[in-house]
Amino acid sequence: MDIPSGIPAPNFIPNVEELAATNPDLVVQWPEYGANIVEPITNAGLRPCSFPAGTEQKARDYQAMVATAMGKPEGTERSSS
Repeated sequence: MDIPSGIPAPNFIPNVEELAATNPDLVVQWPEYGANIVEPITNAGLRPCSFPAGTEQKARDYQAMVATAMGKPEGTERSSS
């Protein structure tokens, strides 16, 4: 899907009007940047999915969360070949 370039604004502050116009099922956002990043999404009636970043484990947790949100939780399983 094409995401309009006007959605992410400087400092990760979302352009909520542009974001809502895409009619997303889920919006992934970083909570480390403060409540002013996530609250506008919630206040617009959208469903934010926040994840902390910074470590390998957090990245793995994020990948598993997104795969589950997409209905493909097996997408993060490693093959043991």
